[in-house]
Amino acid sequence: MEDRHAAYRALIRERLDAAFVEALRVGTNGSWALGGERFRKEIEAAAERRAAPPPPGLRPKPAKKRETDETPVTGVPTLTPISLNVLRKANTQAPNIVVHLGDSTASAEDIVQVLQENPGSNLNSVYFIDNSRVLLYRHR
Repeated sequence: MEDRHAAYRALIRERLDAAFVEALRVGTNGSWALGGERFRKEIEAAAERRAAPPPPGLRPKPAKKRETDETPVTGVPTLTPISLNVLRKANTQAPNIVVHLGDSTASAEDIVQVLQENPGSNLNSVYFIDNSRVLLYRHR
């Protein structure tokens, strides 16, 4: 046991190469594989994603801007994505849905109006959480 402690103390006393420390830092912060080119290629094949940072100057395209909850869906002027999501969840997951409106400019009243215009679903009730209020809407 004392030999192991001595070996550990010796390892700690040695200064690590600055380039290795930087590679370790970059690899850890970016979730990149740390190793040789062959090893990284094996990791990329297994993980089906890049295992090393892209070359300088080559940056991924920014993600397309998602529609906000308040943006009407093309071709269906009264249904907003949040309303469609509530109806979809009611038909595929559960008849009682909880909607948090904290970051949305949509109001519970707007969504209820859309839900009333589209009664053909398995929706039973929607609980709207808006700041410190909880509002209940019964669909049936």
